[in-house]
Amino acid sequence: MLKCICYLIFISALLACHSEKEIKVVTGDLKDFKVDDITLALDEFSTGNSQLFQYSQIGDSEYLLMVETGGIGSTKGPNIDLYDLSNREKLKRLHVPKEGPNGVPMPPKVWMLNLDSLLLITQRKRYIMNWEGEIINEIELENYIDSAEDKYPEISNYAHPIFLKDEIIFGLMPGLWESELWLPDKRFIKLSTKENKVSGLINYSYPEIYKEYDRDINYIRMFSQQVEEDVFVSFALGDSIYKLDGQKLKPAFSLRSLNDHKFHYMPIDESKGGLITITAGSSAAYVGMLYDRYRKLFYRIMSQENTTPGNDMIKRKYSVLVADLEGNFLAELEFSRNEYLFHTGFIHPKGLVLAAIKENDDELRFDVFDVEKALRN
Repeated sequence: MLKCICYLIFISALLACHSEKEIKVVTGDLKDFKVDDITLALDEFSTGNSQLFQYSQIGDSEYLLMVETGGIGSTKGPNIDLYDLSNREKLKRLHVPKEGPNGVPMPPKVWMLNLDSLLLITQRKRYIMNWEGEIINEIELENYIDSAEDKYPEISNYAHPIFLKDEIIFGLMPGLWESELWLPDKRFIKLSTKENKVSGLINYSYPEIYKEYDRDINYIRMFSQQVEEDVFVSFALGDSIYKLDGQKLKPAFSLRSLNDHKFHYMPIDESKGGLITITAGSSAAYVGMLYDRYRKLFYRIMSQENTTPGNDMIKRKYSVLVADLEGNFLAELEFSRNEYLFHTGFIHPKGLVLAAIKENDDELRFDVFDVEKALRN
């Protein structure tokens, strides 16, 4: 009996030691884990400078949506291209006019719903448009997004719309002139797909760390990703990744670099009429977040503190911080600004994808990285 008790104590102690064992974070260069590339030909009307790269797998086929827009002040609407990745050819192109019966006056954020229709969102309206360029449905948003508040809808590579049962949720990015981000305000808007109307707003506050920093274009960004029925949110500042819980954000886990990169800021210059001082130069910042549903991993992309001589932006370094669903920090893989464009990330069944720096104007190359391969080594 005594032997049995001692054996159980030994096993319990062994299990406790194993559970408390620190996970070793894998480090290295991201390019060492490249497993494939995707090269697309660009025509005379395409630059490859897309505000969105959306990968979709529909049936046995794979597609990539690219959205090029001149942005605010542009006299032209966006060009939307759909590529068939099985043969690397452009399948469809749609130019969205600013005027006319199917015009969209303000620069829209775009997401492909299926091979027949697109979601377009501006500060004033939500549109459903077919690939012939016809608006087949629209909803007024002006009562919910006051353009005077300088808020605007956000759909990007790192801020995905959230598709729940009978609802689409998308983020509202605060404008440069919004102060006191740490106070609750409308941050998401909910659209009912069943009733074809706005079904509500989600109000929450930015993390308290925003009390320490003035408004800056590099720091106001938030990122949203869907994990089954849950919504995860992170910010340009602060190490926490949050889970949306009703009208609140609850910290899910923390994910920060192994290195102590500094987050700098410069206050508004009142002598210049209160203009924002953009601090892209040397400060560290979190610049993106993706969820890899194939591997059940989070990727957080961080712009490292720039310590290069003369603040050389071309040599700036970035980190891909990798964590599992439990928040265990698994890897930190680096890449350079002269290799890949940090804002172009998306998820492919083979891995994380980033656009390579263009070598010519005729093609755009994406490299695919199997981050799980780094964890297996």
